[in-house]
Amino acid sequence: MRKEIENWWLQAEDDFDSAEKNFTIKKYHLVVFLCQQAVEKGLKALYLKLKEQSSGVSFSHLSSFRSKITSRTF
Repeated sequence: MRKEIENWWLQAEDDFDSAEKNFTIKKYHLVVFLCQQAVEKGLKALYLKLKEQSSGVSFSHLSSFRSKITSRTF
């Protein structure tokens, strides 16, 4: 994995970890912000990884990934 991709993913994990900690102290406005940041950075890492694996990533790759996520129940 390229260092850039790894950095984006690690930053996403760190933001999510910070969101969880802020949730325990009821800082919900920070939780929302940090979750949004974690998702954005995670998607950037995913996009870069998919782009690296193929000669040209189209948004259909992300669309199929989205359908897998939305089909999960939480």
